Amino acid sequence: ASASLSAQSGIALDTALATLTATSSGAGDVVISEADDLTVAASAGTAALAGNVTIVSAAGSLALNGVSALGDTVTLTANAGAITDANGAAVNVSAASATLSAQSGIAADTALATLTATSSGAGDIAITEADDLTVTASAGTAALAGDVTIASAAGSLTVGTVSALGDAITLSANAGAIVDGNA
Repeated sequence: ASASLSAQSGIALDTALATLTATSSGAGDVVISEADDLTVAASAGTAALAGNVTIVSAAGSLALNGVSALGDTVTLTANAGAITDANGAAVNVSAASATLSAQSGIAADTALATLTATSSGAGDIAITEADDLTVTASAGTAALAGDVTIASAAGSLTVGTVSALGDAITLSANAGAIVDGNA
């Protein structure tokens, strides 16, 4: 099943859908609690009007067609699955900041200022950022593998803590520097 939701001042729903498009065009948040797997496109607010996006999949994965909260925060959680790129090279997440948490990996193209990404089980984190990014990331555990790859296409990376217990970390700033965010 699929749904297209549009509101002027926010959306808050529990869903059991395959596909969702949700837009809050004015000041107001988009908050979705999904039962399982979901392909999603969502936006909240505008550059002038506040709006956060929070989407949690209780028992599945999130496939991203584009999630934005211009000037605010995107929080995406896949408690029993992965967060994946569903729109090719287009940006999947755009906001001032984002927190992405998944059980089995994260792959996303972003346009953010700040990112916190965590893959708690076996699964890689692969982020392609449009410009400057301050990042904290953790993949895998001592018993479960997970690489971390973060690339800035046109800016610098400011790195907090990045860990891939027992696996590889690859950071690249194609048009900028990689600097210590803890200094």
